[in-house]
Amino acid sequence: MANPKKRTLTSAGVTLETLEETTRRALHMLVALATAPGPYALMCNRGYGPEEHARGWELVQRLVGTPASGSEDRSEAAQAAAELDDMDGDLIELIRTALTRHPDACDRILAGLEPAKGADAVANAALISARLEEETKTEEGRAALARLAKSKFGDKERADLAAMVAKTKVGAEDAKPAFRDSPEYLELLFELRDWYVEWSGIARLTIKRRDYLIRLGLATKRGKGDLDIVDPTPFIDPTEDPNL
Repeated sequence: MANPKKRTLTSAGVTLETLEETTRRALHMLVALATAPGPYALMCNRGYGPEEHARGWELVQRLVGTPASGSEDRSEAAQAAAELDDMDGDLIELIRTALTRHPDACDRILAGLEPAKGADAVANAALISARLEEETKTEEGRAALARLAKSKFGDKERADLAAMVAKTKVGAEDAKPAFRDSPEYLELLFELRDWYVEWSGIARLTIKRRDYLIRLGLATKRGKGDLDIVDPTPFIDPTEDPNL
């Protein structure tokens, strides 16, 4: 077997966006397993347990960052984090919709991001704030920001967003490490992807209750009784998973 530390996007046949999607999926499953005794017990029968759970959390936290625990004003930080949590989905949708005519800028701002909750929502906000600031440096970016301002998210709103992020003590360098383009960052992504592919695959083989699969993010409910099993493609190349 090839050394995973030497894997590259080309040799693995995946994109960076595909790898970064691992973080959201893994976080979803980790939260569900931490709060749902039923699925957790079934997974433990297949070798899952505190050690593997902690390993998954550690990888996710190293990739997305978490609010610092040494904030001088915890209540202020908690309030800011709660506000960012509440606005996360709407902000992402606003940017995606308002910048329809500026697809390149939209892609730069929202690359790898999906609506999230908790610490991951704060990490999203930190990245969006930093990326919006980057857009002020080019003519194309300023045009995109002007269009965004027409949707009531202008200079003041960007400043408010940056201020809330600052209160949580989470910077863009915490949301995505400064080594984002380095082999070490890719190594972490590949390691988390391996972890997720292994345990999501075991979950799909082990768990048959539709409500459990939905809670783990491995299925969605469509219509009145239909269960749509979430196909991990293109997240996982079908050639890599014999169960597909």
